Amino acid sequence: MTKNGTISHFVTPAKAGVQASHGFFNGLLSRRMFQLKLMRSRLVRASLLCLVAGGFIVGTVGLWKGSPVAGEAPGASSDLPNAGPHDDSAQTEAALRKADLERQLDLLKRELESAGGWEKWRNKVKPFNEDLAGIRDRLKQSGLIAYKGLRGNLFSSFDFRYHLAKSFLYLDGESKTGKYSPPYKVIVDLAKQLKKRNIDLIFIPVPPKSEVCPETLSESNPADVSVSPQRKEFMLGLLKADVEVVDLLPGFLEERKGTGKLLMLEVDTHWNSEGIANAAKQIASRLKRYRFIRDMSPSEKETYSARRITVRGTSALVKYMSKEEAALYPSSEWTVDQVLSRNGRPYKDIPDSPVLLIGDSFAGFFSKESGWITAHIAKEIGIPLSLQSTGAGGPSVPRTLARKGRDYVNKRRVIIWLMVSRYLIPGRFSEWRSVKLP
Repeated sequence: MTKNGTISHFVTPAKAGVQASHGFFNGLLSRRMFQLKLMRSRLVRASLLCLVAGGFIVGTVGLWKGSPVAGEAPGASSDLPNAGPHDDSAQTEAALRKADLERQLDLLKRELESAGGWEKWRNKVKPFNEDLAGIRDRLKQSGLIAYKGLRGNLFSSFDFRYHLAKSFLYLDGESKTGKYSPPYKVIVDLAKQLKKRNIDLIFIPVPPKSEVCPETLSESNPADVSVSPQRKEFMLGLLKADVEVVDLLPGFLEERKGTGKLLMLEVDTHWNSEGIANAAKQIASRLKRYRFIRDMSPSEKETYSARRITVRGTSALVKYMSKEEAALYPSSEWTVDQVLSRNGRPYKDIPDSPVLLIGDSFAGFFSKESGWITAHIAKEIGIPLSLQSTGAGGPSVPRTLARKGRDYVNKRRVIIWLMVSRYLIPGRFSEWRSVKLP
């Protein structure tokens, strides 16, 4: 929270605390150190408990050696997060990743078939888009960016650009600071670079509020299809290029149908605590395939809990409204599910986790309250994550990784690129460019 009670959407990540040698083996070393840190903390707790019970020696030796994985020879290493390319665990992870990609691809194809193909899908969404085009034109005439939708929900003018774009796959053009590339090419290029380092990329285009709750923006939304076929088309293209994506929308809509909750803040464009928790569970289901998570015993994992707190915040959209409308939106009361560590202290990210989540303000929302997305993912998988979040920073992820340096990147096994989908349109705040990682 800032001094005036406004929630900050921006995050200044902790600086990396490990400076090791260059190259690929630095990544292995860093991830090994991460695992040993968790084991060491568990050793202290387990040793004290065993001492009280009279079994100090047995408990300590057993914890350090660990239990062999099913099918693994006794004494074989089972705690190295990033196994070699010919290791059985690496083959298992690759097979599980392939299954996740095929499952996501099948879901999108079935959704497309149910809609009757792209042309019929777009025709069903046409009345909704025509309504949005009229709103966009009125906003341009007024010079305002924020729009008051139905039932008091606020939206950004970027939402209208997003829905009215025909496709995200082939966008290109010139920006004020130089030529930018189509987002598709930038994402595929980064995935290929990371793959050479045995690092998986998971791209998550978060659907905006206008797609999750279209009925709060227009009464012309279709009841049987998503209002953004172009985002579905974009994800299909990435999957066919072997880039893993997570479509959060079906999980969002399923919870909305069951609970009636918006999953998004009414007076802001970001998700609320329910939306964050929902997304975290979907992302965690992908991460649980990795050996450094699935092979950890319950005693080795961190145990997190959550408590609901209330904070007051002011939406950034208010300053872009007319004075008359802005007066209707004073600071709002928001509920946050704060994640706590075993010791009862608020969750904190760490700099050297094998899982890095990097993205825009959606990645860092509710950061001051330890209610952000990485906290909730950690609660699901039992290990802390690393985070790099910058407002409107989704398109600049490759450049951010390049600036952070080789050691920062190579210590990861998984990099999650999370950003709101409306920045898939290149422009003033979303300049897409490929860079070569150091």
